[in-house]
Amino acid sequence: MARWNSCNILQTTGDTRLLWQFSGNGKMQREVAPLPTEGLPAGIIAKDWQTLFQPKLNVAWLPADQVFLRVVQVPKSDLAETQSMLDLQLEKLSPMPIAQVVWGFEVLQPTATPDAMTTLEGEMQTAIVIIVARSYVEEFLGKLEAQEYLADRLELPLLDQLRATNVREDGAYIYPGAGGDQYSCLVAWWYAGTLRNLSLVHLPATEKRGDLLQEQLMQMAIDVAGFTPADADQLRQAMGSKRSRARMEKLKARLYEGMAESAVAVVGGRKRDTCSIRTPMVSWTSSARSKSRNT
Repeated sequence: MARWNSCNILQTTGDTRLLWQFSGNGKMQREVAPLPTEGLPAGIIAKDWQTLFQPKLNVAWLPADQVFLRVVQVPKSDLAETQSMLDLQLEKLSPMPIAQVVWGFEVLQPTATPDAMTTLEGEMQTAIVIIVARSYVEEFLGKLEAQEYLADRLELPLLDQLRATNVREDGAYIYPGAGGDQYSCLVAWWYAGTLRNLSLVHLPATEKRGDLLQEQLMQMAIDVAGFTPADADQLRQAMGSKRSRARMEKLKARLYEGMAESAVAVVGGRKRDTCSIRTPMVSWTSSARSKSRNT
C-alpha cells in the first residue's frame, strides 16, 4: 500500500454494512458499522481534491456466491501478455458468454520450488481468473454509488486468505467464509507448491453443513480422480468418526493414482500429463470439522 495514503474496505450483507479503514502502512485505524438508516461516514469514504495529494483506495467485497473462479497455468510473462493469453482462453473458462461477464486475474506465486515435470521445467505461472456476471456488477456498483461509495476495486476476501497461506505440503485447504459468506468456503488444491484448482462451495444454513461439505469433497474426488461411489463412501468414512490413519493413507494413494491417470491439462495449445490435485486425507477431517464449528 506504499502508493496509497489510506484504504477503505466495505462489506455489505443485506442491511448490514461493515467499513474498515487502514493506513498506508497497513494498520487498521477504525471500524464502522452504520445502522441501515445511516449513511456511510463521508469523512472516511469521500474523494475530493485532497485525494490528489493523499490517494485513497476504496475496496468493496463481492459475495462469494456471485463469483466464479478458475485456475490456469500459462507461460511466465509480464502482466499485459498474461492478460492477453487469458483473454484468448476466456471463452472456455467462463460459465457464461464472455459479453455478459466482467473478469480479472491474479498471478499467484508458488510457495515451494515447482516440480519440473508438472510445470514444464518451471516455465509456467499460476493465474486465478475471477469471473462475475456483468449485470450483477452493474447492480452492485449502483447500490454502492447510491451510498456515495465510489469503489476503485472489487475483491473476493477468501482470496486474501489464500494468498496469506504458507503452503508446506500438498493437499486440499479449506477456507471458511465470514460475515455474509459464513455459509461458503473455498477449497484450494495444491501440489508441488503450485495451486492446481479452486472450488467455491456454498452450504445451506442447516445443522448438517459438515456432512454436506463432506459430500461436496466426495463429488470432487469422483470428478478429478475417477473415484467410484463406493470409493467416495470410504472417503466419507475416513473424514468422519470411523477414520484411521491406515485407511487414510490407502485412500490417499488411490486418489493420487486416479488423478495421475485422468488429469490432462492443456496449456498454450499443448497437452501435458500432470497430477493436478493432491489431497492428504489427514487434513480433510479436521478441516471439515472446523468448517462445521465455524458455521
